[in-house]
Amino acid sequence: MLPLSLLALSITSQEIDINTKKGLQNAERKYGINENLLTAMSKVESDHNQYAIGTITNGLEQLKELKEYFRSL
Repeated sequence: MLPLSLLALSITSQEIDINTKKGLQNAERKYGINENLLTAMSKVESDHNQYAIGTITNGLEQLKELKEYFRSL
């Protein structure tokens, strides 16, 4: 877990908006997930854009791949 923690710290950015920061802190308290990890995920998934909308173009294929991955664990 240490390498992931270091990655999370290195991705943390200064352009994060105060409302996003508060939301990540609330999520850390509510779900017990480290704020640095949540910040890194926010950076990668939406570049901290709180208005980003995700789309799935091949959802069924992604779901099959996800099921195969979990079965392999």
